[in-house]
Amino acid sequence: TSSKICACNHYRIAERGETASVKPIHLVAMSDTNHDLLLALISDGCDLNSLTNYHKFTPLYVAVSYGCKSLMRILIERGAKVNKVASKTIFCTALDQAIQRGDSEILDILLSSKKIKVNKTSSRNETALHLAVLIGRKFVSTLLSAGADPNIVYNHTTCLMHAVSSQDEETTKLLLDHGANVKAKDRDGHEAIFYVPRTCANLYRLLLDAGADPNAIDSSGFPLLVNCTSAGNYDSVKTIIEHGADVNLTNSVQYSSLHMAAWNGHTDCVDLLIKSGAIHDKQTSDGNTPLALACHGNHPKVVDLLLSLGCNVNNVDKDLDTPLLYATHNGMTDTVKSLIEHGANPDQCNRTGTSPLWSAVYCGRKEVVKILLMEDVHLEKPSVGSDPLLRSVLVYNNPVSPLWLATAKSDTEILQLLLYAGYDVHKEQWLTNREFPEICLENDGRKILLDHLSSPLPLRFICRNYLRRKFGRSLRKVVDSFEIPRTLKGFLLLQDIQRM
Repeated sequence: TSSKICACNHYRIAERGETASVKPIHLVAMSDTNHDLLLALISDGCDLNSLTNYHKFTPLYVAVSYGCKSLMRILIERGAKVNKVASKTIFCTALDQAIQRGDSEILDILLSSKKIKVNKTSSRNETALHLAVLIGRKFVSTLLSAGADPNIVYNHTTCLMHAVSSQDEETTKLLLDHGANVKAKDRDGHEAIFYVPRTCANLYRLLLDAGADPNAIDSSGFPLLVNCTSAGNYDSVKTIIEHGADVNLTNSVQYSSLHMAAWNGHTDCVDLLIKSGAIHDKQTSDGNTPLALACHGNHPKVVDLLLSLGCNVNNVDKDLDTPLLYATHNGMTDTVKSLIEHGANPDQCNRTGTSPLWSAVYCGRKEVVKILLMEDVHLEKPSVGSDPLLRSVLVYNNPVSPLWLATAKSDTEILQLLLYAGYDVHKEQWLTNREFPEICLENDGRKILLDHLSSPLPLRFICRNYLRRKFGRSLRKVVDSFEIPRTLKGFLLLQDIQRM
């Protein structure tokens, strides 16, 4: 095997045949002080484009990697291939490596070559511009001015998609100014506008101004506005609407932007959508309205806003759950009161027979129980129960009454409220048979019930219970017609229960 030895001051290089992993010219290219040595190797006929055995680096690639600018100029002037691709590295060309180093002078030296192909792709179809967008944004403008194509697809995505997902407004604007296609799609059919973080109104504006579709739909069937509204960024939602989005477009299960805003409690977005023409009482495929979803999500301010529009307070979904049932379950005391004032039926049950009272007792919502009792609701209605927030999840195998619930849960306050409101304990077979829930064999609830059974009701309670059962929810009108003291009217209407 032939050997060549070159010396420059204290530097020595040996090449041991074609099997050497790194050749002398690659070692020389690692330091700008090797100017004369490089010229000597070239004069000796060294191959300017020889490759290292493993990574397939060229001398020019090595010079770029080590920042050897004078050596780069020599190699380029003497005919080194500037577009050669290294096979086993992320930064596959000398131009890619220059981007990685972040040295503008090195980049300028490469771009000054008439043979440079600024759109040269790696084996993964990646260009220098892709790298610049991802890791070296200060070079984006330089590459675009040199003719870089912003629409070459890498890994099924474009430079524009990477720029917006990184919240880079400056790069996004540069790409758009140089012809980036806002309607190019990735492998899932998503345009660049779906890559915009939902809080970035300015990026939405840039893309929409450049022709992006405000009514674009993603691969899951979500329109852009529906997708954005769920995050609740007012400026982003406003920007999309101002660019012509249809506020009543829905996803595949008929959820509109208003449904999403109401469900997530974005009051300002709800107000904006309504003022922009959103249908305020539209049902989803499972039967929910924005009002129901606001109650489901426990958002009283949204509920108040929707109630002012005259929404249907007795809407039922596929499980026959109502806004009132959702509000009761969540303990939304003021909302329960508002719903009833707007006409909600406090006795309306869902598919499992769960009434608002049953739900309130089950969840231990004492103040809600008081409101419902003053509405003279059906007290003894049993149910197997269900969690309206977790569909089809039954609570009990067999129907149980509100009184049994309060007893089983040892909730003596609610138990006393039910008894005070005139609960007919004689309808409770388990109580008649003294078959108490196991959990309450020794608790205060058992004692309260036994005392109630053994003590005769005062006459005034008997009269009140009779009137409440006879007239039901019409009792208020009947009592208002009585010429009796106000305190007695309050007693008959159970208003004194508020102090308990």
